[in-house]
Amino acid sequence: MRDLANAAKEAKTGTAEARKKAEEDAAAIEAAFTRAAIKTKTELTNAAKTAKEDFELIKASGQATADGLQAAFKRYAEAAIAANNGVATDTLKSEAAMRGLQVQTDATGKAIVTAMGSGKQATDGFTGSVRTATTALEQQNAAMERAIAAQEKANDLKQRAIDLENKRLNQDKEGFSLNTAGNRAVSGESQASANQRVAQRYGNDQVGNADAIAATELARKIKEVRSNPEGSIYGLAPGTNEEVTKWVNELARLEQVIQAGKTKAAEQKTNATPSEPAAAQQGKTYTINISSVGSFTAKSDVDAQNLIALLQRAKLSA
Repeated sequence: MRDLANAAKEAKTGTAEARKKAEEDAAAIEAAFTRAAIKTKTELTNAAKTAKEDFELIKASGQATADGLQAAFKRYAEAAIAANNGVATDTLKSEAAMRGLQVQTDATGKAIVTAMGSGKQATDGFTGSVRTATTALEQQNAAMERAIAAQEKANDLKQRAIDLENKRLNQDKEGFSLNTAGNRAVSGESQASANQRVAQRYGNDQVGNADAIAATELARKIKEVRSNPEGSIYGLAPGTNEEVTKWVNELARLEQVIQAGKTKAAEQKTNATPSEPAAAQQGKTYTINISSVGSFTAKSDVDAQNLIALLQRAKLSA
């Protein structure tokens, strides 16, 4: 028991001596910092915290002048930079600028807080910044203009090359062959034969009509494709219907345009050159007999012409 008591006493004595030694070392370090006129990191951090609290208190009081607020912020900013190893954060720089201060780096690389230039110096600095920004924008705009001009030139050259190739092949921009009059021609046929096909399908008055020529060519192509369901024609694989459907829709559109034009021309002719009195025209009828089908009665020249045209087309399509 006596041995245990002695061991406890020695341990207590050792702990006291270690504590005393640590306190002496701390005091020596603090004395060294004081003699060197420098502060520890903890002191710098506490000083920055205190300076910020002082600034916020002064600002909230509403009693400080603009110069006073600037001085209080300058003290806080310098303390914050010192606590951050001489580096100013972007947030601190922005706040300083709002207070009329600027954070600069001296020859040693340390950030310092100073008042912004005033008078002519500040004006010249602002003017220089505006001039630099304006020059940069002008250069950027000029580069964009050059890029746009180059693209437009490239597009123009590409279109010219396409036009030259179409001219060499004697075809329009959609790939249809042209006749000597510059209209679409039915491929693989003479001009006389092409005109005859147009006349048979849409009437003599449609010979030379670009829509009628295109419609005649489409009708021929549709008929040929449908006559060869198992083989490849016009680059279409057997069973391909999407492209043919487009042709059929385009043919229907063209024929509507053609029929509208024929109807309008007939109405204009009737109104412009009446060959009979109005009463006679109103009472005039046409009876058209078709074997194995029956007879139809048309009450005007326009009705008769439309009916004949429709029957001709039905006969050619059959």
